[in-house]
Amino acid sequence: MMQLVVIGLSHKTAPLELREKLAVSGDRISEVLAQLLRNEDISEGMLISTCNRVEAYVMAKHVQKAADAVTNLFAGISGVQAGELSSHLYVRNTGDAIAHLFRVASSLDSMVVGETQISGQVKEAYARAVAIRATGVYLNKIVPKALNVSKRIRTETAVGQQSVSISYAAVLLAERIFGDLSGTRVLLLGAGEMGSLAAKHLRERKVGEIRIANRTRSKAEDLAKELGGSAVDFESFRERLDEADIVIASTGAEGYVVSLEDVRGAMHRRKNRPMFFIDIAVPRNVDPAVNQLENVYLYDIDHLQGVVEANMKEREKEARRAEGIIQNELEKFHEVLNHIELSPTIEQLSKKLDQIRKAEIDKMISKNPDLPAGQREALEACTRAIVNKILHDPIIQMKTEEPKEGSPKYSEILKKLFKLDSES
Repeated sequence: MMQLVVIGLSHKTAPLELREKLAVSGDRISEVLAQLLRNEDISEGMLISTCNRVEAYVMAKHVQKAADAVTNLFAGISGVQAGELSSHLYVRNTGDAIAHLFRVASSLDSMVVGETQISGQVKEAYARAVAIRATGVYLNKIVPKALNVSKRIRTETAVGQQSVSISYAAVLLAERIFGDLSGTRVLLLGAGEMGSLAAKHLRERKVGEIRIANRTRSKAEDLAKELGGSAVDFESFRERLDEADIVIASTGAEGYVVSLEDVRGAMHRRKNRPMFFIDIAVPRNVDPAVNQLENVYLYDIDHLQGVVEANMKEREKEARRAEGIIQNELEKFHEVLNHIELSPTIEQLSKKLDQIRKAEIDKMISKNPDLPAGQREALEACTRAIVNKILHDPIIQMKTEEPKEGSPKYSEILKKLFKLDSES
């Protein structure tokens, strides 16, 4: 009996150093899948490889043989001994494997719960597998269902809506101050990763202008080109500080880059219009005293971290709702899986009974060679109808009702009673 088996490791079970060794680039995924499918125990396969996880989903007859095959393959890719690698790997099969895929696709198993990239990565992995015909009747049902579950969770819960990055939290706080950010002017001090990311989020809010000041002018120009902004001299940014509605400070300077007097002068020139500072630097770039000025709002990384932690708690609450959706979907999908599992067995049984029927008709005709063609056709139709009627009720029963827990599955019972495995 074929069953879904997932063998993999993730940020929960393996350090980054090992995940890096095992990462499979897009170009190699097809090659690795082809190697897997050469194993006679594996009939279908899909490989997901991201910075936080590498997982093989395979349809196999034997769980342990499949796990050994994938472990050895992973060992070859990473250069790590199979014995050492296996301590970081998890193996799940049948219903547990399907539930795991549902959670992965819905980002409930991600390092950052609710992140949006993973569903696209699962979709891409599936497309690669389909392209080389590595999927079949099982994975072509299970993976699209996982993607549908992911879509339902995004629609019905807010698991991905709360900010869980420092940079994005800064943008949300800016929106609280200004409301609509379109038309606001942004000054980015420094070209660091977090500051650049916050500027990118602001650009998505259609801010009016983004200026970048960095001690290395070429870096400011490169980032300005990427953001559709302009570079300004770092030495002269204070003279134009009043032109910025939002200032993002992210330099590596040791002391304060923006002083209380700098901001007091800028606010005078701005005629006291609101000004928002986001200080992402450690150590801080903006003198905390500026927060005492009227209509000046300063948030440092501790303030932003508080927003992130509060939002993470909201995501966790929504994640619990999402888990309920997954359980609901698994129960509904059970009948589909039962049908997938039974279909080959029912087909085998139908084929065997039809062979018996034809053999008996051939015997009868051989004894009655003068039987008219019309009667032969009637005999064919009658015996075919008898076989179909005999099969009808048991098939309906098997598709709609599972055996009691601990009892053998209907497919196993049928194979044993009618010796289907030995003759298939």
